[in-house]
Amino acid sequence: MQVSPVITVAPDNLSARGRWYGYGTFCARPVNDNIDPVYMSVIYEMKYVKEDGVWKIFKLA
Repeated sequence: MQVSPVITVAPDNLSARGRWYGYGTFCARPVNDNIDPVYMSVIYEMKYVKEDGVWKIFKLA
């Protein structure tokens, strides 16, 4: 789940940067018939560009 975005639009209104917090759970394949759930928390840094009036993701880091 991605939440709490902070998006900053450049003065030219053609590019932007975003920072999102992500968290959630996932499970890897079972090992010895045991499922090991993992909780994760990450920060996404993104760059956006505006092309023909539409915002698009340029880079996800």
